[in-house]
Amino acid sequence: MRLRTKILLVAFTNIAVLVVGAVLFLTFQYGFRWESALLKPAEENILTFARLVGFELERAGPEGWDSTLARLGQEHGLTLRVVGEDGDGLAGGLGPLPVGVLERVRERPPFEERKGRKKGPRNGHPVFLVASDGSPRAWIGVRMPIGDRERPPRRGTLLMTAPSWLAFPFFPDITPFLSALLGALGLSALCWWPLLSGITRSVAGLAKATQQLAEGRFDVELAHDRRDELGDLSAGIEVDPIG
Repeated sequence: MRLRTKILLVAFTNIAVLVVGAVLFLTFQYGFRWESALLKPAEENILTFARLVGFELERAGPEGWDSTLARLGQEHGLTLRVVGEDGDGLAGGLGPLPVGVLERVRERPPFEERKGRKKGPRNGHPVFLVASDGSPRAWIGVRMPIGDRERPPRRGTLLMTAPSWLAFPFFPDITPFLSALLGALGLSALCWWPLLSGITRSVAGLAKATQQLAEGRFDVELAHDRRDELGDLSAGIEVDPIG
């Protein structure tokens, strides 16, 4: 591996270590959670969609819940299902839930009662994310009352699944972020490149000069365009090639 490649790898590794260290510090010192970071830009879109689903379910009635969820899921490229507070299936699929999803569904905060109606979670976050080991891997849950026009709502959770997080339509496009990141890395490499080129060129000249001296050729000529330790070393080799 060439010297300039090693130095660039060290520089990028240093940047990665600083980023990881900052993330670990925020996590342990301030309770930073990746779930909150992912939800922040998408939460309003998720809640808006959940309100739409709740309205459509209330209008369709229990007999039309399955078809309503299937239609909305197909329109948005998702798989939708509604479960009760214990994880029992209400509509959109009755198969068992992954353990991690079931645990989050059962973490029910108390509901605020107002005039005999459940208004929604009083404590805790209404939206949660779960990464499952099986398929599908990505799950989004929204705690919300589930009901129709003829009976009071009950506690429930709208679950949305997709093959990956990028398949959800709620998250912002990360292409500009990736482009900015690659641009920053490229700019960093351009800033380092003149220094690395100068160092490697000087080291290569010194290596060639020492090889010529080892062969008994003392007519060594080296450039004196550097005013640092490498320049002093080049001048020393040319002035006193033997010792």
